[in-house]
Amino acid sequence: ASHDMMTHGAFVNPKNPQLRTVEVPIQNLPEAFNNYKIVHISDIHLGSWGSNHSYFEPAIRLINEQEADLLIFSGDMVNNYQEEMRGWAPLFQQLKARDGKFAVLGNHDYGDYSEWDSPEHKVANLDSVKMHLKNFGFTLLLNEFKDLKRDSATLELLGVENWGKPPFPKYGNLDKTLQGTKPGEPKILISHDPSHWKGEILNHPDIALTLAGHTHAAQMAFNWYGKMVSPSSWIYKEWDGLYKEGSQYLYITRGLGFIGIPVRIGVARPEVTLIKLVPATIQ
Repeated sequence: ASHDMMTHGAFVNPKNPQLRTVEVPIQNLPEAFNNYKIVHISDIHLGSWGSNHSYFEPAIRLINEQEADLLIFSGDMVNNYQEEMRGWAPLFQQLKARDGKFAVLGNHDYGDYSEWDSPEHKVANLDSVKMHLKNFGFTLLLNEFKDLKRDSATLELLGVENWGKPPFPKYGNLDKTLQGTKPGEPKILISHDPSHWKGEILNHPDIALTLAGHTHAAQMAFNWYGKMVSPSSWIYKEWDGLYKEGSQYLYITRGLGFIGIPVRIGVARPEVTLIKLVPATIQ
């Protein structure tokens, strides 16, 4: 049976993304943003798809069917190299969202897992990844924020660079990201690594919702510096779905791609998430 499960995991799942829909209650949500629709995707890892464009087509259809107000990509577009992004722009440019498409970088997007012949080469790779993301139609939020406007109301969208537990570097700077935001206004933060939530985000009650990826819901197992590690729950307390602390929420998507072995077993189907914002009722 395990053999059947392996073949099913390898050949069916990457092309069979699942839509998960979740309502998130937001304190002080402006009336104009009631039922605001955010589609959240993450962890595409294009290098693992080669140039197999058909992998992405079902996801494109699923995303566009949601008629989202906002499309969020929470990091890890590549495994290592900007070359992985070549030829994919026409597909990503098909993705639509009324108020735009926003992205942050994930740990893999920085090129930290490769040997570079010079620091300049590594910087050039990262610059190129950023350029491709813009070309895909995303606004990259690098420790910065953007005001989303509806009627005369504002919701603040924040994007932080990757903030990882060791061995992942901390490029993320939440204090810098918050500069210029309005205290007391509800904020939505994109942060690739969910360990950031308990690491420091919970100290900022204005951040009503954090969108993360990174864990792949274990996908099954990773070869991590020569060791196989799995499942995610051994590493991350929060690793799949919606979490709540006080009036703050964290949503972790399982992602669309894979890394290492091209398999997603059982629960770890690739995911497109539809998040609907609703006003929090006073408890």
